[in-house]
Amino acid sequence: MKCISCGREIPAGNVYCPICGKEAQIISDKSVLEDDLLKVLMETESFSGEDSKYRSNYEEQKLAEEKELRRQKKLELQKKKKKQRMIIIIVIVAICVVAVGVFFGIRKNSSYDSLYNKADVAYHTAKYEEAIDYAVKALDKNPDSLEAYLLLGDVYVQLEDYENAENCYMKVLTIDQSNKDAYVKLLQMYDKAGDYEGIQTLYETVPADDTSLLKLFNPYLIPIPEVNVKGGEYGEVISIELSAKKGLSIYYTLDGTTPSEAKTLYEKSFEIKDEGKTVLKAVCIDESGNVSTILEETYVLEFEVPDKPEVTPDGGQFTAKTEVSVYIQEGTTVYYTWDGTTPDKTSTKYERPFEIPEGNNILSVIAIDNKTGEKSEVSKTNFIYYPELEDTTTP
Repeated sequence: MKCISCGREIPAGNVYCPICGKEAQIISDKSVLEDDLLKVLMETESFSGEDSKYRSNYEEQKLAEEKELRRQKKLELQKKKKKQRMIIIIVIVAICVVAVGVFFGIRKNSSYDSLYNKADVAYHTAKYEEAIDYAVKALDKNPDSLEAYLLLGDVYVQLEDYENAENCYMKVLTIDQSNKDAYVKLLQMYDKAGDYEGIQTLYETVPADDTSLLKLFNPYLIPIPEVNVKGGEYGEVISIELSAKKGLSIYYTLDGTTPSEAKTLYEKSFEIKDEGKTVLKAVCIDESGNVSTILEETYVLEFEVPDKPEVTPDGGQFTAKTEVSVYIQEGTTVYYTWDGTTPDKTSTKYERPFEIPEGNNILSVIAIDNKTGEKSEVSKTNFIYYPELEDTTTP
């Protein structure tokens, strides 16, 4: 048996250890726990210096071997614990790596780009319901995605769900008013459905200065009438001529109301001759009754008033026959009366100088514009004409 204190062999029958003098206790090598063994070894080392004087060379060598053995076991125990800790760390790191990979894999698979690509693939492989599901999820990630709305609209067109397709394309235009793709897709859809009114309504949403978008409608819309005189301010009567492509009828109004087949049919040129504002509206109508967009022009006529006529001589008393002449302004016609009334187009027309009638008379003269009908101020002059009496007495 071995001493519990110093670990030396105790001869059989001894009650005390011959080396350290401790009371002998029987222990088994296998019954001592590793941590207790370390404790014993440490305590034993504290006695090594004191007991060295009692040991022989053999015992010193034996003790050194046993000490080295305990040191090796201690190192092995430390390495084992270190290895266990390392294994635990590796396992934890591996779990973390796997978790991160799974997280980013899930995140990648649920990203906008991934969802849109899946929707696009589903659309081109005719898996339309699946394409809708992915496109809607992509829009949840990016609510303002033009390409996702366009793709979703294309899917609905394939399913002949034109109402939802229209909503998707219109959503694109609310985000980007000048999106050419949306206009093209809507025009194609309306044309296929024969929805001419839808094309006209869409046309009205196009910015007036965006010529590239307006040109997209040329193959689909009935052209509006053409007019020879553009709207504006004019100082004379204007003659209006309307024209359209062969096979189209033109209807127009001059009071600002919407033209239709119930309004005036254009057959020949007409004049705008009323002073003030006149609103011309005109449309073309094809044989099927489809109506073009409205041509609208506003004309403001403000006529110049003719000059007041100049009369020569300008009134007076006369005893001999005298002729009166009137200056005629270009573009006007002069009318006159001798009874003091205001002349008009029913009065005597001035064409050449005329004689003053006998008596006390008031000459009234007016000039009227030949195109506008505007009248000048009335020129009034008093002429007194009594011929001088001849002397009939004889000397």
